[in-house]
Amino acid sequence: MKPLSFLFYIKFFWKLNKHSTAAVIILKFAVAVLYSFETVFIAALIDNIIDRLTVNEPITYGRVAVIVGVWILRRSLVYWYERCKVRLKSASNACLPRLILGKKMRLAYMDLSDAKILELMRRIGSNPTDKFIDYFDNILKLFEVVVRILGLLFIIALKSPLVALLVSIVLIPYYVVSVKNGKIDYEAYEESEEYMRRADYFKNVISDRKYTEERTLFGYSDYMNDRYSKEYNLAIASSCKANRIVFLRAGVVDVMSTFVVGVTAVALLHALFIYEMTLGLYISVVKSIINYVETISMQFAKAMLILQKGRLFQQDYMNFESLPERTGEGGEQFIEQEIQSIEFKDVSFSYPGSEQKVLDHISFCLEGGRQYAFVGENGAGKSTLVKLLLGFYTNYTGEIRINGRDIRQLNEDALIGLFSIVPQDQTRYEIQLEEYLKSDNKEEVKKVFDELSIDYLDIDKQNGLQISFGHLEEKGIELSGGQWQLLSIARSVLVDAPIYILDEPTASIDPVREAELYAAFQKIMQGKFAILITHRLGAAKAAEEIFVLGQGKILEKGNHEELMKQKGMYYQMYDAQRGWYDEKT
Repeated sequence: MKPLSFLFYIKFFWKLNKHSTAAVIILKFAVAVLYSFETVFIAALIDNIIDRLTVNEPITYGRVAVIVGVWILRRSLVYWYERCKVRLKSASNACLPRLILGKKMRLAYMDLSDAKILELMRRIGSNPTDKFIDYFDNILKLFEVVVRILGLLFIIALKSPLVALLVSIVLIPYYVVSVKNGKIDYEAYEESEEYMRRADYFKNVISDRKYTEERTLFGYSDYMNDRYSKEYNLAIASSCKANRIVFLRAGVVDVMSTFVVGVTAVALLHALFIYEMTLGLYISVVKSIINYVETISMQFAKAMLILQKGRLFQQDYMNFESLPERTGEGGEQFIEQEIQSIEFKDVSFSYPGSEQKVLDHISFCLEGGRQYAFVGENGAGKSTLVKLLLGFYTNYTGEIRINGRDIRQLNEDALIGLFSIVPQDQTRYEIQLEEYLKSDNKEEVKKVFDELSIDYLDIDKQNGLQISFGHLEEKGIELSGGQWQLLSIARSVLVDAPIYILDEPTASIDPVREAELYAAFQKIMQGKFAILITHRLGAAKAAEEIFVLGQGKILEKGNHEELMKQKGMYYQMYDAQRGWYDEKT
């Protein structure tokens, strides 16, 4: 066990509250020392009682008062220990979840698609305050147990050093077995958490309102319930298997320890017979030894097991803390006011954990002030281009340059600040309209709503920009998928950015309304740098240049008329979709 494992949790709580941390350490030490004093005082009282019965000596009631006083003092110290621990837990509750949430918010996008990191985040984020306080409390309990054991061994050693050595040997198998058990228990916890993550997903599908309609229509309920039960049972089975091993090992050591203590009690008789130990001390020490066996078989073994789990949790936490962050610091600032070019130069990319190339040696150049479209079938790599351009993934080969500058050398916040984006998937926040749009300028919002023909929200009548969505507030309203997409486009337009990107923004909007919407959007974007990502070509035909992607490569490029003349992939896709659109629109 590394010494730093003890100090990790102590240092954490010391930073939160020095006074309460110091208090619980001192109180634990005092409680442990009082146990040794109790043993000595009880021995003296027993001797006094025996003297009273044999030689008619008066009982010294002062000793009884001392023992009662020590007991009351110990209970008082335990009470104040719990009070200080509550303060530390409150301080941790106010700090730790915020620290973990802040770290998650700063993680690099590519790490959030790594299954191992997601498992790590689940272990760290599952009741972190309880784990920190439990592992810290366990260290102090172990400290108390060790002090109690040392005190008992000291009392025995004064009368029989050999017996004290024999008693101390009992600790060795408990230490070894407890460390191994702790490792097994935590590994089982890691395995069960993987199953529980899956079980939680199916549980969410069963209980979340957004899945209700599809789950009912397609009869998924029984299937999802079976999957949930399967993953949950696997998690329980993993824990039970580990518990069987832990309890079996602990039972064997208990039997061994009981035998050793029995031998110790017999060995102490020698000291009693040669008058090196009084009968009262013998009875008190044997009683303490029995308590000692119970202490190490229950408290010490459990404390060592939890300490090992705490060390492994510490490793998880430190691994989590060491994950790279999007700090917004470092890198070059982007001070140019105008974007003149975006260039992909021989870019290849595969998602982490996959060998399949999503982009395969792609090269192209976009000029500022123009409107472009990237089209292709689903999975062609269109949205991946956006993720790379935004800096979400950096593990690609080749170069991506903006105004001739490699984006991997740019400041992360400066890079993100160049774009206003309509994402492929809209998050349905349960917040107010002005919070979603990030604008409290009612006139500007009305202008954009009029330009995009957003007529389902009347901000003159429906509480203005304080319209609430969802059910978080009492008068919240529900929007359809298409309505959320329109709001997402409006939010993008309201942002004054050098580059506008629309990534499949109208998948839930009918084709005719889509064509009308893009016509309005292109009018708004006139003379601005805009990039459209879509597999629906009714809107793409108005772009100044269209890139057709397939199999990770650029298969065709040109404007609508040029591509139609080539009668290639674009022509086939457009011809297949022609019936969706009114050519006059």
